[in-house]
Amino acid sequence: MSFNLFAISPIIALALTGFLVIGLSLVFSRISKSMLLIISLLGLAASAYFSLSLWNENALAFGGMVRADNFSLVFNVIFLIGAALSMMLAFSQHEGGYLLYAEFFAITAFATVGMMLMVASSNLLVIFLGLETLSISLYILVGIKRTEEKSLEAAFKYFLLGAFASGFLLYGIAFIYGSTGSLDLQEVANFILGASIKDNPLMILGGLLIIVGLGFKVAMFPFHMWAPDVYQGAPTPITAFMSTGSKAAGFAAMLRVLFSTTDGTVSDWVTVLWVISVLTMFFGNIVALVQKNIKRMLAYS
Repeated sequence: MSFNLFAISPIIALALTGFLVIGLSLVFSRISKSMLLIISLLGLAASAYFSLSLWNENALAFGGMVRADNFSLVFNVIFLIGAALSMMLAFSQHEGGYLLYAEFFAITAFATVGMMLMVASSNLLVIFLGLETLSISLYILVGIKRTEEKSLEAAFKYFLLGAFASGFLLYGIAFIYGSTGSLDLQEVANFILGASIKDNPLMILGGLLIIVGLGFKVAMFPFHMWAPDVYQGAPTPITAFMSTGSKAAGFAAMLRVLFSTTDGTVSDWVTVLWVISVLTMFFGNIVALVQKNIKRMLAYS
């Protein structure tokens, strides 16, 4: 198995940044938040540089389970911009002095690592690992305002419903593996091309469960009921980060699975996603009209 560290250099740079920020805050207890921000932004910039260096390389790592193609690299830059804006927003705000800046910057970096894994994956298990890395980081970030009941309540709700959604995703992956004998997206695609998917109910059920699991992450109807309470209870920088990067990662992972396994013949699944998208936009925007809290309105819309 080839590890090809160059293919995962953006992820490595970001993970090291998170560990460096945490380490410096432990060794130098009085390090300024501005210094932590500068180090974090430099780490994001390094990750962006490595991402751009991989353009058109189509590099593979871990036996092809991670693919640094142009699709993933574009989303890498989107995630990094979202993380940088979230960090700068947190730096400029003073919501009662609640924020542990070292932890915030580091965990935001780890959450972005999870997003990058999700979009670069060519293997269902790696998608799940990336999703869990992202989810666990967000659970912590939502509840980082430890002295406020709303923040803790939002984190608890998000954790419970997130774990429930992860179960759906894992069940879907298990059904796909049971049908095809593989977690590799290309091998799943080969199986679909060589057999009638309509005669394989486990495959259909697995695909639907994966949509449910990822649909929770992007707050698609009817899996969006967690979003208003979580968005309202989370600190504003976290709400901004979740409403951009987290949703983009979920959609990107969904597109990766869809187009990698269907070889362009996606009409049936496109119909399913089309219906869900229409319901999400219609229901969400109707309910958003009666909201009095801006965060709840953004969660629905």
